[in-house]
Amino acid sequence: MQELPVEIVSLELTPQQLSPELSLQLIMLGFSPTYQLCYLGAQPKDDLPLNREVVRLTAAQTDLFFDLLQLEGVDFPLDKRIRKKSYYCTEQFPAYVVKDGKGNACGWASIYVNGDTAFFGNAFILPEYRQAGAHSALLSARLNAVAQQGLKVAYTDVEHGSQSHHNCERAGFRVITVNTIWTRKM
Repeated sequence: MQELPVEIVSLELTPQQLSPELSLQLIMLGFSPTYQLCYLGAQPKDDLPLNREVVRLTAAQTDLFFDLLQLEGVDFPLDKRIRKKSYYCTEQFPAYVVKDGKGNACGWASIYVNGDTAFFGNAFILPEYRQAGAHSALLSARLNAVAQQGLKVAYTDVEHGSQSHHNCERAGFRVITVNTIWTRKM
């Protein structure tokens, strides 16, 4: 293996790419395996029950979505909001909010639609609402929504073995592959 530029601080390797020889070379270059990313797929269903209120945000609520993303640490200053506003809360990139019993946002998620395929992403649950069904409600609502649109398949990625992984499998997602993320020690 050649020397990798210092700008490369992480690599994602599929099971087919990973070998003892490559692992040793990566370790010699200062990399170590840090976590596994699980890719899953599901056929959308439109009859999944919701245990919480989930609403789809409109284009007029895009700034609310940006505000929510900032709560999880994603920076959305004014210039970035202006550049990205037309992408979010659209038919191609819908955003959803799950609410607590008092109507407060306790989590949010998005979908990216490409043809007859949905890619689930940007899911985040506020810490005080974790382990209370909010993530499962977002999964069910999105699977219902893409089924109602007639989409054929939904994909997502989560950290392998995480609560999100377990929630996805309960919602009907099945593992496609589990890749290893290697990170360079700085």
